[in-house]
Amino acid sequence: MGLYVEGELSLDDGNEFWLWPDNEETFLFWMAIQTQWNTGMAGPTGLNYQSIEICMRRRRVPPGERDRLFELVQAMERAALDEWANSRT
Repeated sequence: MGLYVEGELSLDDGNEFWLWPDNEETFLFWMAIQTQWNTGMAGPTGLNYQSIEICMRRRRVPPGERDRLFELVQAMERAALDEWANSRT
């Protein structure tokens, strides 16, 4: 997605983060679906894919763009799950 962070991240340290314009749509969609996580005893286990499809339709994502957006969301999902797993160990 064009965003890399090294070391500890603090939103209070004055750092600015910029999002590449090509990734804006995906990032905004990612933020919109943050209430769609399936959770278990150990925390989030993955996104509810049925809800993701509904969100795409409600946000009027053109059908021809949905597969691409879904692949990008899955990559972000995997990265988030990996990061949460690493923080538990």
